Amino acid sequence: MAIVLTHEQREDLVNVVETTPTQPETSLQGTMVQVLSELITFRITSDQTDGAYTIVETITAPGGGTPPHIQHKDSEAFYVLEGTYTFVLGESSIEVGAGQHVYVPTETIHAFQNSGSEPARMLIINSPGGIHEKFFREVGQPVDDPSNVPPADMEAQIARVMEAAPRYGIEMLPPQEG
Repeated sequence: MAIVLTHEQREDLVNVVETTPTQPETSLQGTMVQVLSELITFRITSDQTDGAYTIVETITAPGGGTPPHIQHKDSEAFYVLEGTYTFVLGESSIEVGAGQHVYVPTETIHAFQNSGSEPARMLIINSPGGIHEKFFREVGQPVDDPSNVPPADMEAQIARVMEAAPRYGIEMLPPQEG
């Protein structure tokens, strides 16, 4: 189920994320990596939240997203800032647009795809923090200039994701029929 926020509530959330944290900036905060079709920017890291959560911002190319998987160690919430995503949650599918969010508890099969024709953008919150930070850092390709991101070597990235995922409690699944 998605919760719809008003424009003002959305702006308040975005403003909170974009403000300077009360704790010192970490070396990882603001770092960008490319993972498959995602450009991921670390916004709030687990060392700033005593390990409670991590927030990243992701930009997803049209048609891009994540394949079906289960997270055994952390829950995940997605807050769409721009564009439209189609989420698969278990055996259900839901379309989510700007100002809406999806919560995925641990042990839930899920996937998402940018279903629009333009890049889409969202915040991803993982709890507890740190697990996905380490995963993204291990499998992602560092990006220095977001305006000039080279094409991803999908074969190499898929191999890295499949090899690393189990270490972080992530079980990658084959695409669902439907």
